[in-house]
Amino acid sequence: RHTLQLLLQEAGFFNIADFLPIPDYKLPTAILSANGLSDAYFDSTALLQQNAWKDMQLPHDTFFSMERTWQCVAANNLAVEMANSFLLVASCNPKVCDISESLAWYFSSTRRVEFCKQLEFVRKSDQIIRVNAKKIDSFASLQGGNCISNKFEFHLEDSEYTKGKLLSSEFVQIVSVGDWKVDQIGNFIRRYIQCLELIIRRDGYELHLNKPTATVPGVYLDAVPGNILITANSEPVFIDREWRAKTPGELGFLVFRAILVLIGNLSTIAYPFATRHLFMESLILDTMRSAGI
Repeated sequence: RHTLQLLLQEAGFFNIADFLPIPDYKLPTAILSANGLSDAYFDSTALLQQNAWKDMQLPHDTFFSMERTWQCVAANNLAVEMANSFLLVASCNPKVCDISESLAWYFSSTRRVEFCKQLEFVRKSDQIIRVNAKKIDSFASLQGGNCISNKFEFHLEDSEYTKGKLLSSEFVQIVSVGDWKVDQIGNFIRRYIQCLELIIRRDGYELHLNKPTATVPGVYLDAVPGNILITANSEPVFIDREWRAKTPGELGFLVFRAILVLIGNLSTIAYPFATRHLFMESLILDTMRSAGI
């Protein structure tokens, strides 16, 4: 990387900007700028962890948690040096490389074209980072507006960035250590339900999520642990409110969906204490029993 930068400068490209494509330059799902990596308020590690499993060149078995590995790599400021690839933007014109406000970009592109989106994290001031959301293909439109059927709605909106720790990271800590037990996941699901109830009540709804048939408003269809941040004050915050159901659902379904998404977004899972929990059906049923739903 350093050698290539020197060669570009020798060729007259004195304005060079560094970027880190994740998981690599061929099929990136996120791109981090140098400012994003160094910004103390912006959590670039979360993007490294969340996208680790999306590397199409990973072997079938990685033998260790890629999510926790990238957490350690980032903590030691080695992300750029140990990344799969890098990206350079070089120009003779200094304005071309002047993107100092942009910290990162995130892409969801493994969908039908009208649902593909881009999130740009932009530093607006010392205290404010904005998350700008838009469709990747601005010409793609949905029949009937944002409604994809009489049941679901796709919605994008800009928001203010919230610093915190993803609730899903607690699940990663559990299942990346050998001999984990289903009661540990049950405790995590109970914590998730408590966070979900706090979020819903804070939005003005009065309800109790104490049974699997408890009603959950449709706007919380996307309120899975990977979309819930825990702030420094231990407050849960629902982010990336993208998908909505047009009718209320049940808590049992939302927990079922949360478990599927949590497991599907991991590169590897350690061997459990009970071999029956190697099978999805047993794991989900026992987790729900343990969580009391």
